[in-house]
Amino acid sequence: AAAGDESIMLLPGHLLTSDWRVAMMRASTKSEVPQVALQDDRKNNADGHCDWEQNLPEFLQESIQAMVSAWDKLDRGEEYYLWDCDYCSLQSDINNAEVNRIISPEQAWYLREKYLRMEREVVE
Repeated sequence: AAAGDESIMLLPGHLLTSDWRVAMMRASTKSEVPQVALQDDRKNNADGHCDWEQNLPEFLQESIQAMVSAWDKLDRGEEYYLWDCDYCSLQSDINNAEVNRIISPEQAWYLREKYLRMEREVVE
């Protein structure tokens, strides 16, 4: 990116949003982008939430909450015309967090399955 340009290029054609810039700027004060320490057993903690949902970045938490609200409306039979926007935002935030090693691929798939209701294709 050119000097003074506020966007940050990750990969060709991919720009960070302002939320991502803030998260990455905070992370850049450390030696590297933080990787969330994860365990494969995905045990639930005392309040019933999976460990893989703890300590998520704020932008990802906000996208998850928007998607939970969207699913609640649709599951009740309400018309909600912004569902696809919420879905795409969450999918994009999960992908960005995974690519930037803020969450692991396993954690990303956990979030996709739970909040996007996606099914992971298993290739044998």
